[in-house]
Amino acid sequence: MNKLIFLWLTMFLFSGSVSAGEIKAKKLPPRNKAQCDLISSREAMNRAQAKAKANGKIVSVKLVSKGSHSIYRVRMLVGEKRIKNLTIKACK
Repeated sequence: MNKLIFLWLTMFLFSGSVSAGEIKAKKLPPRNKAQCDLISSREAMNRAQAKAKANGKIVSVKLVSKGSHSIYRVRMLVGEKRIKNLTIKACK
């Protein structure tokens, strides 16, 4: 019985909290000049291979946003046990 009363009170309290006129469509924020066109993860892998100057196996590629800049964090297996961490700019 207590659960039913709680449910009824909750519905009553929240039924009038938002009217149809208050609901607005979400708009995307205007694009800043700080934002840029991103390169693909495949392109980031190619740039990492060139930057490392070694034939390594790409273990992971992750897009990370740092403040107003975006970078790719690339982990590369060099040799049999060594992991090399590289950062690649994500802007074209």
